Amino acid sequence: MKTALKSITKRLKADGIRTKLGKENWCHSTLESILTNEKYTGNAILGKTYKPDVLSKSRQKNDGKKAPICCAENTHPAIIEQGVFELAKKEMHRRRENAENQIGGGKYSSQYPFSGMLVCGICGSKLRRHVRTMGSGKRTASWGCCNRIVNGRSECNSHHVNAEVLEAT
Repeated sequence: MKTALKSITKRLKADGIRTKLGKENWCHSTLESILTNEKYTGNAILGKTYKPDVLSKSRQKNDGKKAPICCAENTHPAIIEQGVFELAKKEMHRRRENAENQIGGGKYSSQYPFSGMLVCGICGSKLRRHVRTMGSGKRTASWGCCNRIVNGRSECNSHHVNAEVLEAT
């Protein structure tokens, strides 16, 4: 998810679009905040937090049981259309779920042409590219089951595929 947001921040900077504070550099957390805040759609949810008592200075997240939550629609001009906002929210949720449910996701998971496309025929985990050292000392790139690489041969007894063989195929 952060990779997609970082590419958007680079594009915003290249297009000369500044943040609301007038800065040239965008943070991916700023974009994530925009894409998850309903206020950019022209609506407002009131009562997300509450004060447990009058003397307390801290606020707590409201689950709707302690204090009422109200939704005020069309309170101000929208910057993001409601449909686009819902699609972005759904896509962010899907990507977050995929990242949590897969072994081998990470910042290098889309660096190579076959990244994210190869699946282990034995356990169904993704294959990831890594460099192995052969008995002769030669280092060679290959693709292996993430489940086997992380958890060992007891979890998955698959074999590595050399990157050269895969590309030739």
